[in-house]
Amino acid sequence: MGSLCIQIMWYRKRPLVAWFFTGVALVAGLVFARKILVSHNSDVWVAMSLTLPERITPREMSIAGYYVVKQTHEPVFRKEDGFNYTSKLLERWERSLDYRKYYFCPKGGLEFYKGKPFTREMFFSHVRDITAKFNSEAQVRSEDGCVSVSFGKPARKYLDFLCAFANAPSVAISPAVEAGLGSFLVEAIGPGGITLNRRKKVSNGFNRVELVSYRRGEASAVPSTRVSDYNLALSRDELETLGPEYIHFDNLAMKSAVLLIDIPDYERRKFVYNCVDIDALRHAFAPNVKKFNYIQTLLPVGVPGALPGRPAQECSAHRVAGKGLEPLILANWRTDNYVEMSSFADQFYAKTGVRIKVENYPPEKLAVLLHAKEKPFNMVIIMTTPDSDDNYRFLASYFGKNSLLRHEISGIAGLYDALLKSDGGLRQQELASEIAQKISGSCSLLPIYQSVNTVYYPKGIRNLYVGKELFEYPEIAEFRW
Repeated sequence: MGSLCIQIMWYRKRPLVAWFFTGVALVAGLVFARKILVSHNSDVWVAMSLTLPERITPREMSIAGYYVVKQTHEPVFRKEDGFNYTSKLLERWERSLDYRKYYFCPKGGLEFYKGKPFTREMFFSHVRDITAKFNSEAQVRSEDGCVSVSFGKPARKYLDFLCAFANAPSVAISPAVEAGLGSFLVEAIGPGGITLNRRKKVSNGFNRVELVSYRRGEASAVPSTRVSDYNLALSRDELETLGPEYIHFDNLAMKSAVLLIDIPDYERRKFVYNCVDIDALRHAFAPNVKKFNYIQTLLPVGVPGALPGRPAQECSAHRVAGKGLEPLILANWRTDNYVEMSSFADQFYAKTGVRIKVENYPPEKLAVLLHAKEKPFNMVIIMTTPDSDDNYRFLASYFGKNSLLRHEISGIAGLYDALLKSDGGLRQQELASEIAQKISGSCSLLPIYQSVNTVYYPKGIRNLYVGKELFEYPEIAEFRW
């Protein structure tokens, strides 16, 4: 979700990308500060991050943004152990045996912040609007303070859809912050860090969260003895130097690094897809990555429809073939790999005769350019990860008006619609695999690797569960000592 690279959270048909916050403001009682200083209270959880989100909203989540939203927001449902659905927002709920009808009754007394209750009318509006994004033909009605939802066909994925933090209830406090119904509220946000305060304090847990900006090679204003979480900031080698006060776990991350090849001409796209040496590119892009998995499509192992192994490539190019072709522009926003990326470009030219020009962009600028109709580059490495292991969130941003690509991939829109309406099981896996293979077959995305992370947390936390979904994004409100 902490190496320095474009990292994308998937939400509906739009990728959610990392930004830096650039403004300073005072809005609705929120302090937008330039530096967040860490207190020395034992109930403060301090996390260091290479990037900070520009906005706190479930609609636009970077990796660090998701880290924050998991503390500040609460989806309508949670899926415990991958099977059982629970809800902190509902008093009761029902589902028909044929998965066509759902009935939700919200709890009373919930509020986004003091003076802004989560009313039954707001709950109805939220369910209506979110459900329309899942299935525009669904019927949503208000019934005595509760909400009924009816589908023409079985909607087995509907509750999974409502489990996504991207679909959690949210209300704007300012242009930079949305409040949710989670355990924490945003107190301050700025280029130096983000501070969260717990709604209801506890005596044996964390009542304050501080996400602090970390810059390689710069002295930190935060004493290292006060940092609880370095996972968004340090490389694997650096994490291994942490002292005995930390424990660690290997975590097969639902995260895939892919080369986005945004070249409208298929033959040239195919040439790039087949002739890029993925080992050389992986080493150039992320020199410190030592543990990884090969994957054949953008779906990482652990997501239904994923295929382990190297992607199929067959490069028949030679140096003469590339003569006369315009240079390719590869966007890069890491700051620790300039020499390696330049060396990769030289190797590619020696092999094919095609020049690659590596352009370095600040992350906040590249995030905006990814959505532009006209891009000054035609290749970029992105790391995709959803807020769950649902395969449809990995696949949603390569067609339609919010596609990251300037060219269309034939046939995937209809398959994606069928995936959303599938009953799960083998059929769902087959559809996801077919879509992913069509994307690979179009030579639009070249899988580079799947991350294998080792996460480090302080000793003394009683309820730190290994194997919990998306383990690298802790729910700090649950921690006790």
